[in-house]
Amino acid sequence: MQEKDITEKALEAYNDVFADIVNALIFGGEQVVKEDELEDAQPFSMYKADGLLHENERDVSKYWKKGKMTISLVGFENQSRYDKFMAPRVFGYDGASYRAQLLPDTEKMPGKLYPVISLVLYFGDTHWNSCRTLSETVEFPEGYEEKLSRYFNDYRLNIFEIAFLDKEHIELFKSDFKIVARYFVQKRENSEIDFGEETVRHVDEVLKLLSILSGNEIFEAMMNDPERRVKPMNFTYTKTLDDYRAEGRAEGRAEGVAKGIAKGIAEGMAKGYILALNNLVNKGLITIDAAAEEAGMSILEFRSNAAKYSQDPDGVRFPPV
Repeated sequence: MQEKDITEKALEAYNDVFADIVNALIFGGEQVVKEDELEDAQPFSMYKADGLLHENERDVSKYWKKGKMTISLVGFENQSRYDKFMAPRVFGYDGASYRAQLLPDTEKMPGKLYPVISLVLYFGDTHWNSCRTLSETVEFPEGYEEKLSRYFNDYRLNIFEIAFLDKEHIELFKSDFKIVARYFVQKRENSEIDFGEETVRHVDEVLKLLSILSGNEIFEAMMNDPERRVKPMNFTYTKTLDDYRAEGRAEGRAEGVAKGIAKGIAEGMAKGYILALNNLVNKGLITIDAAAEEAGMSILEFRSNAAKYSQDPDGVRFPPV
């Protein structure tokens, strides 16, 4: 699984966020689905084609249970651009979910299957301008369209255009997803980005999702801001990308100065040590062979450095700390 796919799913996989999206988009903000009623569903299904087994994978999928009874499976599919064949793809996921309920020992409602509902969350800044139904993706033989279409079972996508939600709908969200939805609406409107004073529970996941879906560098910069890694946190968008870049340049300069000072100290100590060893050689207390070995140099290198440092008019320098 690609890192991008994992990042897109991470936020919505939290039960509080998942329940909030369902409540806001399906139940008009009424708190019908509770996070403790959700259970992770198997996102994978298998199908056979060309004699080989292939794997389908939903983005995020949950069972919604009331007591011990499973009453619904809700799946999310994230899209940032049009997909002409989204309808047959999601139709395949739903069909696999129904087929799985027919397997032996599968927990289900007595005598009934539980319904499968799929939501497509579209984050594009233009309206979904592609197929919304299965019928739009198929072609009947010429001259037989009318008769065959009577027996064709169509399938319709549930597409929610996040960037086109109105303010009242945005306020229906109670989880971190409100931050995500608000950003894409403001981005589409080319308005000033203002997240309000929201307390964010899943900080890293929100920033990573916004970074992946928007391509805006500022969210990656915010992820590296230590002040924003405390959970939960009050989320604001007061710094610009230029602010973060300026901070980065300042940090880089400070790091460069620190490295320069450390290098200067090391060089100064090395010079002083060589001069001290050379002084011992001149006094006949140690041999030049022993001094060169102690300094980790050849005799020629030791003599050359000792002569060079002895003639330095400034002597051995220790930069101020």
